[in-house]
Amino acid sequence: MEAGKLEVAAVGLSDKEPNLLVSDEFELSRFGTQFDYALAISFFTHLYMNHIVHCLVETNRVLKANGKLYATFFESPYSGYSHPIVHGEITTNYVSDPFHYSLEEMKALASVAGMGIEPDDWCNPRRQKMLCITQLAKA
Repeated sequence: MEAGKLEVAAVGLSDKEPNLLVSDEFELSRFGTQFDYALAISFFTHLYMNHIVHCLVETNRVLKANGKLYATFFESPYSGYSHPIVHGEITTNYVSDPFHYSLEEMKALASVAGMGIEPDDWCNPRRQKMLCITQLAKA
């Protein structure tokens, strides 16, 4: 939490009185509001698949109808790729942190949470891929 406060201060946003939350249950509803955008930068790279689904379910609950979650992940060439992958200075794994997943796996996880995924262009120095995650249309 202290590191978060330092980051907020470093970019001159302390006067905005931001609300910070530490939760291993992704309790975004505790903020008591709906969001237009959410960010998960270098976050899914440290989570098992079931935790990613849980995070997506909770995020889906607090996104506005046209809201977007931008999230990064380390990409593997195909689903179930169990070999280590070197991404510059970082080596990722399928069964231990830091993780890599295929785009198809990320799409499947989002689908379980009622969300869809589109890759988004960005230039990340650690070679992570960006995803734009949105709610699926409700029937």
